[in-house]
Amino acid sequence: MREGNGLAGLKDWAGKLPGAAARIAGIFHCATTNPTADPEIHRDTTEAALALASILISHSTCAFGLMGANVHVDTAKRLVRWAVDRGVRESTKRDIFCAFQSTFKSMENLEPVLRLLAEHHYLRIEERPTRGRPSQACRWNPAIFGGRT
Repeated sequence: MREGNGLAGLKDWAGKLPGAAARIAGIFHCATTNPTADPEIHRDTTEAALALASILISHSTCAFGLMGANVHVDTAKRLVRWAVDRGVRESTKRDIFCAFQSTFKSMENLEPVLRLLAEHHYLRIEERPTRGRPSQACRWNPAIFGGRT
């Protein structure tokens, strides 16, 4: 569920999955044995419940994707709020990364969120020539500031 991983956009759902898997194991146990005579849930029953939970992960990822949930949308919204609240009209990728370092453990995790924002015209990424490594400037769309100057 860490940022950049497969379940990052489904944290609420994924956080409930371990409890659901335990309940599924209980249901499987009741369906296959007499729970009064054999109260212990066996390893094979638990493994079957975990296998179903694994299937539910891929199913839910697909279902949420069809509903339009994007794992990066919430983070992108936070970046836009950050720019608007601070009146940041232009920043570097490094500035954004430093401001959200607890969210993005690496620059690679920041890239898909910036691409999403660029694809939806919230910002434009421009190469900036420098003496060392080239810097990339992020120019925020003035429309996001709602007429504020």
